[in-house]
Amino acid sequence: MTRFLTSCVLRGTESLPGNLSFRVPIILQYIVPGILLTFTWFLPESPSWLVERGKIEAARASIVRLYGTKQDPDERLLGIQDSTILENNSSGVKYLSCFKGSNLRRTIIAVGSFLGIVFTGVPFILGYSTYFFFLAGIEQTQAFTITAIMFALQLVANMLSWYLLERLGRRPMLLTGIAVTLVSHLIIGGIGTDSSYTSGVLPKVIVAFMVIIIVSCQLSVGTAGWAVTFEVSTLQLRASTQAIVVAINSSIGFAIVLSLPYMINPDQGNLGPKIGFVFSSLSLLAIIFVFLLVPEMRGRTFGELDYMFQHRIPTRRFKGFVVPADSTETAGQGAGVSGVEGEVTESSETKKE
Repeated sequence: MTRFLTSCVLRGTESLPGNLSFRVPIILQYIVPGILLTFTWFLPESPSWLVERGKIEAARASIVRLYGTKQDPDERLLGIQDSTILENNSSGVKYLSCFKGSNLRRTIIAVGSFLGIVFTGVPFILGYSTYFFFLAGIEQTQAFTITAIMFALQLVANMLSWYLLERLGRRPMLLTGIAVTLVSHLIIGGIGTDSSYTSGVLPKVIVAFMVIIIVSCQLSVGTAGWAVTFEVSTLQLRASTQAIVVAINSSIGFAIVLSLPYMINPDQGNLGPKIGFVFSSLSLLAIIFVFLLVPEMRGRTFGELDYMFQHRIPTRRFKGFVVPADSTETAGQGAGVSGVEGEVTESSETKKE
């Protein structure tokens, strides 16, 4: 939504005289933070935060204010208390635990799934699409209009993905979306080998496949990638895993985004549409990663996932694997801490940590 609104603002201000064309969008950016800052004072405090500080009655009142009384607030409160106890018991777990035993596989899956967003070219399209359209021969005003339309379609794809994620599953969405992205980038790169790509129908073809890329990414890595990253980690190590994922993704994403202007600018690398070959190669790495390593986790409980990772169930057996009914409760008790396959209690090494 914010990207769509931003593109509309930029489209509306690009013809303003002088430096107003960039000053007005910068000034307008303060509106949303101002609204958020104002309404923050009226938001109820987090029940989890209150429970952590022993303010149980205040936590219950906050739950009632947030969720109402249709579902028993005491039941929600009990769940929060149990989660808090679990987190406190594993507070000594170090980041190093994310790379031990079965947790190493889970961390790799989390990092790789999230990197798919970068490898399929999403940061390139979000940050440089308007400028890239201009380099491809699209008139400036049209480039801003096309960008607004593209982000509107991305918004629609995002809402559609809410439905498809539970209908199709994570793995099919990732494989299909990345495959479409790979082919689209190859076509754009191929067009770039023609020196006349800025004339005739070729600029429109480039635009069409850029739109296909952003829509397919939103229907795959842009949604399923987030789901996989969240689901694959254990409850005890989720915060640590997410921190590792964000750190690695931000570092690699920063390096790629920083290098993009040097690759596409006419006075630098002058790749133009041939940048598609770069992202098609990265998309190939992403689809190989998903095919070999990312299992289907739709509909699985955390206990089931703990059991399957501990017992090293192969990636392609996850979907139809039947977890023994009496094993899911014990599987999660020590999975996030020790990370040793089949182990259900904390290892002495972890306790020392």
